[in-house]
Amino acid sequence: MMYRFLIVDDEYYIRQHIRCCIPWENYDFQYAGEASSVSQAMEFLEHNGVELILLDISMPGQSGMDLLKLLDAKKRPHVIILTGFATFEYAREALKYGVSDYLLKPIKPETLTDAVISLKETLDRENNRTKALLQLEWTSAVIEQEIQRNFFRSLYTGHVPARGEELLETYGIRPSSRYIVLILDTISKDKQNKHNGQKQADRLAMNNCAEQILSPFGFYLITPDGYGRSVIILEGLPSSISGQELTDLVQKLVKERFHLSLLSGYSISASGKAGDILAAYQNSLQFFWLRTIYGETIDVSQVFMPSLPVLDSLTALNNRLRLDLSGKQDTAVLRVLDKIFLLMKKHLFPIHALESEIVSLMGIAIHHAAERHLDILSSENDWNSLSCTDLIQSGLRLEEIKETFARLFSAFMRDQEQGDHHFIEEVVLQSQKIIDRDFAKACLSLNTIASELLISPSYLSRSFTKIQGISLTSYITKCRMEHARDLLQHTEMTIAQISEQSGYSDLFYFSKRFKSFWGVSPSRYRLTGASDMEVNKED
Repeated sequence: MMYRFLIVDDEYYIRQHIRCCIPWENYDFQYAGEASSVSQAMEFLEHNGVELILLDISMPGQSGMDLLKLLDAKKRPHVIILTGFATFEYAREALKYGVSDYLLKPIKPETLTDAVISLKETLDRENNRTKALLQLEWTSAVIEQEIQRNFFRSLYTGHVPARGEELLETYGIRPSSRYIVLILDTISKDKQNKHNGQKQADRLAMNNCAEQILSPFGFYLITPDGYGRSVIILEGLPSSISGQELTDLVQKLVKERFHLSLLSGYSISASGKAGDILAAYQNSLQFFWLRTIYGETIDVSQVFMPSLPVLDSLTALNNRLRLDLSGKQDTAVLRVLDKIFLLMKKHLFPIHALESEIVSLMGIAIHHAAERHLDILSSENDWNSLSCTDLIQSGLRLEEIKETFARLFSAFMRDQEQGDHHFIEEVVLQSQKIIDRDFAKACLSLNTIASELLISPSYLSRSFTKIQGISLTSYITKCRMEHARDLLQHTEMTIAQISEQSGYSDLFYFSKRFKSFWGVSPSRYRLTGASDMEVNKED
């Protein structure tokens, strides 16, 4: 780092001598300027920052002592006093102001060099101390922010943490006040990749706009919930604006600046107590999804659990759908699907009832596909990245959810004549992709892969062995062992770190598996390389 210095002396030749008598750059100092009087020095310092002032203590008019008195003690640069024998005692008085050193005129290069080297060491220590303090402050702020986020994530999932009321007050939420709880999220343009960097950037832009709108209204807090949506807790609103109008203001600003659309829902808490904040969040979330699925103009007060006759009609339609799928009645299937979604829209099914019907439709689809070995994983159906929760929480309208099922069932009609070999190959291919992606996760297993692919573990196991000639579990082990071998060969990571990076949380078990697979222990392989390696062919 280069430090800047200013020379203050009324004699021109002395200023030039100081500037040129030593190689300042060799000691990490850079000439910033010079002044012949205190007034010139003050004017310079108002517009320029320096770390060092070389100051003549005795000048016509105001002296160097006057400049020391004018400088802010907290922001004062380091000062080296320049003095003659006649003013030596005067210079000693200047030391009370914290000057770093004093030099007798005429200035000798070696004396100036020693003073500059000493000062550089001091400046380096100060910089390192400042950097360490800034790093500590930043780390503390990050930790505090993460503690706060974890607290609210836990609260929003229904688990009121210990000392919940006390922590809420720490974060500025008073138990005696009422709060608007507003949920906001951006609508992803790419619904197949909702959690990518662009989604995070969109949410950051949304939060920045929300803060601009909220700042005039007093206290507010923005934290993410477990799905990354922004939850805004705002202490009241003036009677001149409603929660909906506040949401509209944020939406308008986000639209104008970033061309983004938002999903929203809000509610008002009975108090600032943890249970009431949670209840308001849950109400806001219901509002959020209902407005998303049915449209912004929905009257939430009209949403009730459907009556028994309506549920009976829904059951009859589901049974009809199963029969038409079995009979390969393409037109009939789509017609029944239309009736199902029209029924839910007409009677404004609440979220849990919608989820229940989507689960039923998924069950019908999975059962039908399993019976006929149909390709439920085809990317053209948007199926391999969707679940019941995704369909409800992906920002799709009810009509779009229906179209998702329509594409799926239409694909069934096209694919039913194909044999199951293609399906088996696709299952194995998808499972290999999952393994290649997730083999470093200790939780990866036959059951987790089968669950992600929506097939039974036994069917996946048989299919994988049939196509690959080895069991799926052996393939996982192979991927992990090859990865561990590469890390041992090409990195300086510890064996414990390599164990974790290879999907094993237990170091002893990892070492045992490595030796069983390769014929040598990890530590032995790191010492000898491949010369002692003998691949174990056992599954």
